[in-house]
Amino acid sequence: MKHPSLVYLVLCLWCWAPLAELRAIPLSVFLGGSPPASGPTYIFNEDCESSDNPPTGWTNTGTANWNYTTSPLSGAQSLFMNSSSSSAYYAIDNASNYTMEFEFKIADATPAAAQIVATFRNSTGATAAATLRINTSGALYITANSLDGTATSATVADNTKYYVRFIWNNAGTCSVEFNDSGTFNASGTDYTTQTSASVTLGRVYCSYSSSGANNSHYDNIKLY
Repeated sequence: MKHPSLVYLVLCLWCWAPLAELRAIPLSVFLGGSPPASGPTYIFNEDCESSDNPPTGWTNTGTANWNYTTSPLSGAQSLFMNSSSSSAYYAIDNASNYTMEFEFKIADATPAAAQIVATFRNSTGATAAATLRINTSGALYITANSLDGTATSATVADNTKYYVRFIWNNAGTCSVEFNDSGTFNASGTDYTTQTSASVTLGRVYCSYSSSGANNSHYDNIKLY
């Protein structure tokens, strides 16, 4: 138990008007509590609200549109891929693991052929490390180490907003989870995994090349 005189001194200092900076710190820190937990450190946290197309750090291919204002997922704008040849990538350092989170919807959730939603690749983009796909039934799955993983039992619906978490682990377990709430628990019918090979990363993509997610929206795209 703290000595009463020490507690009194701390309270006096905390309440003293000139010490505004001290008052901004939770009193529990001075009295022996723990500071609030900090969130992840983002490599990027793109809300798609910039007037730039693409935003700083991103590179477009095809007709990727970061200023799309028709039915945005959040805010006033979203990233829109209006053809299977549209994509956008961000150059990243090689690391043993990354987590990518984003909001997503697609006009046709049961495409004629599987489409790429997101992918981790090497520095030239030529070699895939782990690729997140949507199949012809609307389920999500990961391709890694030249093998397709098991698809989720749950499926996405046309023109419906989902929150997606896509995790890369080098030579380990990659995973994807999606839902309409933004709460992830690494289990359930909307969660699946696949084991990856060892690849030196250099880029992360929304969509990809000629097999990207056609007529799809992305927003609040984060990597950490």
